[in-house]
Amino acid sequence: MSKLDPALFLTSPEDRLRIKARTEQLIKLAGGPGVFQHVAGVPTDMLSKYGSRSEPNFINAAVIVALDRQLQAPMMVEELANMLGYTLVPLDPAPPAAVSVDDLADVHKETSEAVTSIAAVIAGRADIAAARRAAVREIDEGISSLYRARRKVSA
Repeated sequence: MSKLDPALFLTSPEDRLRIKARTEQLIKLAGGPGVFQHVAGVPTDMLSKYGSRSEPNFINAAVIVALDRQLQAPMMVEELANMLGYTLVPLDPAPPAAVSVDDLADVHKETSEAVTSIAAVIAGRADIAAARRAAVREIDEGISSLYRARRKVSA
């Protein structure tokens, strides 16, 4: 990672792996490096390095903001806040559009897909690693959908 003394780091190897893993998951959720590069302004090879456990590069603050904006939910910022023992509380932004049937349909679709993918993990399909990856992705999509609906409902 660095030529500096690891004993002086304020992040543990587990913290750094957690950041890498979440970065990789969320970039995939944002459409993958090939799609996300256009909103982030960062080439695909660098985006891939941000999630690679064998690369020393970590996602920077500007890319985190772009990622959360692309996902329409503060998912990476929330992960970092949780690592520090904090939770996020939204500021009072301009009121969003009123909650609608489309929002209900979106929440239903995304959370149903999450439930189905969790059931696949519980059932122990042949490729459990792939089932777990799919479940994490579907859960994240469900969370993102719920964040959007929550913002509208609480307005």
